Amino acid sequence: MNVVVTFAVRSELTPWLRLRVFRPVRTEGLPCYETTMAGAEVLAVVTGIGASNAARAICRVLKARLPDVVVASGLAGALKPAYGVGDVLAARLVRSDSADQQVSSSDALLRLAVECGAKAVESLVSANAIVRTVEDKASLGGLAEAVDMESLAILTETRRAGIAAVAVRSVADTAQCDLPCDFSKMVDECGRMRLWRVALEPLRTPQHLPALIRFAIASHRAACRLAGFLDGYIEAVLKSRFLGTGQRV
Repeated sequence: MNVVVTFAVRSELTPWLRLRVFRPVRTEGLPCYETTMAGAEVLAVVTGIGASNAARAICRVLKARLPDVVVASGLAGALKPAYGVGDVLAARLVRSDSADQQVSSSDALLRLAVECGAKAVESLVSANAIVRTVEDKASLGGLAEAVDMESLAILTETRRAGIAAVAVRSVADTAQCDLPCDFSKMVDECGRMRLWRVALEPLRTPQHLPALIRFAIASHRAACRLAGFLDGYIEAVLKSRFLGTGQRV
């Protein structure tokens, strides 16, 4: 049995890499990290930011190895004031920002995520662009509790392949705060964050420096909370009686 866990960027994964021993590997040209948990192989995949990069990456991974479970994870923005930085959310549904597409998480994986400490939410919306402002978050708040960019693509492809999957995200920015800058200008065509552009942002707009620092601290806190959750959750998935029967979740 094996599990695949996806992340948009490496910084979302880094705290988990520090919790246990992972081996860097290349899977279909993708940056991946592999470890053994409960006697099973667990592969952490960095897909790149955005739906097209996520879909391309998960299809390549599914071609190379057929996992039993896929967890679409990483950071998200809250769309409701009830959710704070570091809250781990497990979504029953993932939908597009136009509300014309949706796919559900595995009921069994969702229940287990809640048992392991995640907060169950009705839906997560995967937007086509980075949602930056409080106003933009409010406009999406009628569709979902939180927003990301990759979960819909990942769950859609795993559903086509008949593989059990769940969307689990940790809140990095709340519904009441704007992002400190336009991160979309700092992402390359492969969905990688151009760190040099992030580093130059305080020189271009020094007034944004305090907000950038606060956002970096919040993002790290959210990633650490996600790492702790995933470490226990994946162990629970692998040890669950249901999966022990050899059935799909």
